Amino acid sequence: EIVNPDAGVRFEIGATKYTDELKVCEKYIENQKIPQSEEQKIESIITFLENLKISREYIKRAREAIIKNESKDAVKFLKKGNGFLVSLLQLAPGQLEKFKDYKIVEILICSEISKMEFLRAFLLVSLGRISTSIDSLERAALFSTIIHNFKTCLTLNYVKALILLFHGLYSNAIMQYNFTEELAEIYKDDKLKLKCLIGKAIAIYIQGEDRTTAINIMDGISNIDFEKNFLDAIIVFSELGDYFLALGHSQIAANLYNEALEISIDYKLSFKSDILIEKLKRAYIATVLNGYSAEDIMVDKLDVLLDKAYSVKDIEKYNEQIKKISSFNILFYTPFPHISGKKKAIPFSSLPDELKEDYLEVVHFEKLTD
Repeated sequence: EIVNPDAGVRFEIGATKYTDELKVCEKYIENQKIPQSEEQKIESIITFLENLKISREYIKRAREAIIKNESKDAVKFLKKGNGFLVSLLQLAPGQLEKFKDYKIVEILICSEISKMEFLRAFLLVSLGRISTSIDSLERAALFSTIIHNFKTCLTLNYVKALILLFHGLYSNAIMQYNFTEELAEIYKDDKLKLKCLIGKAIAIYIQGEDRTTAINIMDGISNIDFEKNFLDAIIVFSELGDYFLALGHSQIAANLYNEALEISIDYKLSFKSDILIEKLKRAYIATVLNGYSAEDIMVDKLDVLLDKAYSVKDIEKYNEQIKKISSFNILFYTPFPHISGKKKAIPFSSLPDELKEDYLEVVHFEKLTD
């Protein structure tokens, strides 16, 4: 279950009547002390639980490799762990006589496979192996579905759409958004449905073949009654902005943050407005550092599309908030004055005084050789 959708993917067990037994199993796998009365509940599947302990060693090795920046080795460990678990799952029906025992083992194994596949997909994206990453996400979603963890399945399908969008595979992204939107409709997840509509509109607009459809989607969003779900709308626009900013598309992120800001102002959520102003600052800083490009296909007139999603009503309050970042607006369209000549590392003491102010943020880390 996903307790907080903005915190990421939570791999837990879906609805089941074996909740108590599964909690005991988890304690056993993690080598926690359990009373004899609880251990009796799982004694018939101890062999499988011991094997699940072994499978978690592969995850531990993968994490150690990640810490050492050895992503390829981490991917290998996860692949071996998955193979081990798939074999274990195939053995279960023949070795477990009771249906209850099999279902408990199936839930545990499928949950572990789903975790591994998601982590593997994440690493494969970082290695530029997009096609293989998508395969892993699909497997993670499949095994989540088997154990009725539908919320995680929905999130994984949405992540798949994002990856396709961010890597320029627009036709595939549009199809994936359509599928995820259908899932959201079935499982009555209105927030995810809104995410899919926005993502799909962006993909269609960037693709450039049918911008009228993209604009119509945004017009449809503008007709949504935000009185009931204005907080969800703010979260959706802000979250999507975070994704675009993290992946280097700061100008699109700024447009998305601005939509969230407009909604937060009209619904008098000052605490949200303050957070979004800070996010806008980060987006502007990133744009200045990366260099503003009006020719960028990812940005060309996209603000026109996103502006159709919502029109701010309290113009005076909006202008008041925007004044807070007026200096960043100026920088948005001018070269950063302190970046010139050959790239080199210099001590903090040698920085220009205006770059030593304590309100500036670290936007990039790079390990320097000794």
